[in-house]
Amino acid sequence: MRYQLAGFEVDTINRLVTKADHLISIEPQVFNLLVFFCEHPQQPIELKNLSKRFYHEKKAPPSLIADMAKLHYLLEEDPSNPSLLVSIGYQRYQLMQHPFEKASVGLNMNEPITTPSPKKPTQTTIPTYQTRPKAKRKLFAKAMVVMVLIVGGAFVLPWQNYLQPEQGYVFAKQSEPLISLSGTSFSPKFSLASSSFVFLHKSPEKNNAQVFLGYTDNTPAKVLTNDTYFYMDAVFANNQIIATRFNNLQDRDCEIVNISLIGEPPSIIRPCAKQAMTKLEYANDTHTLFYKYREHAEQPYGIFALSLSDGKNTRITESSSSKVSYGDYLFNYNQQSGELAVMEHLVDGSSLLKIVNPQQQTQTSYQRFQSPSGMSWLSNQQIIVSEDTGLIMFDLSVQEKSLIDNNTDVSQLTTTNRQNTVAFVEDQYQVNIHQYEINEQQLAAHHAVTHSKAMNYKPVFANTTSSILFLAKNSQHESLYIKNNQGLVFDIGLPEPIKFYSNFVWSPDDSKILASINGKLFVKALSQKHWQQLYTQFNTIHHVTFLNKTDFIFSSKQAGSWQLWQGTSNQQAPFQLTVNGGYSSQYDDNNNHLYFTKYHIDGLYMLDLERNVEQKVDATFPLNLWDKWQIRNENLYVQKNRSIEKIALASLAIIDLYDLSGVVANHFSVSRNEHLLVVDQIENSTSNIWLADVILQ
Repeated sequence: MRYQLAGFEVDTINRLVTKADHLISIEPQVFNLLVFFCEHPQQPIELKNLSKRFYHEKKAPPSLIADMAKLHYLLEEDPSNPSLLVSIGYQRYQLMQHPFEKASVGLNMNEPITTPSPKKPTQTTIPTYQTRPKAKRKLFAKAMVVMVLIVGGAFVLPWQNYLQPEQGYVFAKQSEPLISLSGTSFSPKFSLASSSFVFLHKSPEKNNAQVFLGYTDNTPAKVLTNDTYFYMDAVFANNQIIATRFNNLQDRDCEIVNISLIGEPPSIIRPCAKQAMTKLEYANDTHTLFYKYREHAEQPYGIFALSLSDGKNTRITESSSSKVSYGDYLFNYNQQSGELAVMEHLVDGSSLLKIVNPQQQTQTSYQRFQSPSGMSWLSNQQIIVSEDTGLIMFDLSVQEKSLIDNNTDVSQLTTTNRQNTVAFVEDQYQVNIHQYEINEQQLAAHHAVTHSKAMNYKPVFANTTSSILFLAKNSQHESLYIKNNQGLVFDIGLPEPIKFYSNFVWSPDDSKILASINGKLFVKALSQKHWQQLYTQFNTIHHVTFLNKTDFIFSSKQAGSWQLWQGTSNQQAPFQLTVNGGYSSQYDDNNNHLYFTKYHIDGLYMLDLERNVEQKVDATFPLNLWDKWQIRNENLYVQKNRSIEKIALASLAIIDLYDLSGVVANHFSVSRNEHLLVVDQIENSTSNIWLADVILQ
């Protein structure tokens, strides 16, 4: 049966919900509730009956209340003023409209669904996908399976389609991980001459990763380093092992070092880019090390070739666009062809695949990928890429993509010393938001605000209540949620799928959310259902903060430098506030001062908005803490390592130090009354190294 209701079409056979040819994703229980109301229109339905039927409980559980809220948000244009699914008494609801009924046609799951390539999302529109006649090569759309974190809500899914090869591949993962130590193991690199490989491992009791030597024949792994440095990558270089490391996670001074196999301290080869996660590849034929580097902070990253024979250091890649981007960040070397496969991160958030021949000094651009996390040469013409949609095979000769596996937990794909075998890291993280009471200069009792087996992170307290805005993500989907004072959770959606983001903030009266997503600026009035993009002429927007109900500050990179701009909700002409740099900012509404950091140098700065005078207030404030600070009332809160400092703005003296020892947290937020603290706390994380054979069927 198919029900047509208020523009929605509900297919009970295939369990699909669509609206105006958009496929809507919906949780199974929410779908059951929707169908039940369609089957019983204009009839009072008591929650206790729904509870018995679908939740097997006598009284309405919290999950039913949450599911009803999600159904409201799906159906109603204004959920705060419902007109379609209406409460008509205590725990009684009624569907006010009688849906139109028609027969449902089952899907032929053996027939591939053909769709055009997704269009780039614009301001508040979502691409519509329709079927079209078969091309010469079959097309198929990957089935998007949505695993809901805390609450589901309605999502519009941008299906991606890939050319299906005439002969398919099987990604045959081995039954046991290559390494399964307690903690996280990652970044494997294999020896060309033996059964050994080098990898990084971080034990649960340590904050820093160390270099290990592993073996494919089940010989126990060997620890190569045991110091206070934070190692980022390691690679075999003939009879040597070369690694990159930070001195610590605060300063992040980067070094390329030679690792001893006989227990001697590592020796420094040369510095690498400060604060940059630096990966390595090695060319056996030319004894050359490849790494990511840039000469100064305003320059895009490129791949450099360091000759380990004579020390010559040369940049071998160039940006593919005149527009400033992050640059090259992911690369893999083909020992047979002598070529590097390189991913360049572009301004729009996509990544461009480039093939670079260092010897011939050539660079060829190919197709774009979305959020690739690893890649490996399979042959001289085939590259496997892991991205958000799964594992993609890319054929250079015909420039075609094909989906070979829908495993989205695969990252750090790399070449091994066996033909048609790749190594990869499979990650699983459980992150939830925890709330602490701030009591007498210390953190008192705390409890989990969210309860998910996936990821809930980036919490932000509201300004007038203790409601919390946060991101929730699993392997298939990501969205913004609000948990209010009553404990109800609402999905407020996203303006477009996230490729990268900076931050999200509440307006002073909590009526709006301002967000920096994919280099664009979006605002959402919580009384409305849709997001609005502001100042579309800016495509490099980074950090955002509100000044008042209508005015806000955003940073943007224009003419090669990051500066702060003032904008308004009605999009009056933006005004540039800084000329000497500005990256992240916080507003002190008591004194009309804007505090901010800069992109390329340490320091905390203050701009008097009345006198338009800038001054440096703390020369030692690390630039890498750009998203680790917050102003509340007269105080500045800064997250450093495993603690949060409370600093008086007037004197910059540390008032309190809140200890977070034993807590792995990436972001924090302090409530307006400064009585509560929330952090996104990593409760469990595992990363194991696996092998897989890529088999041609």
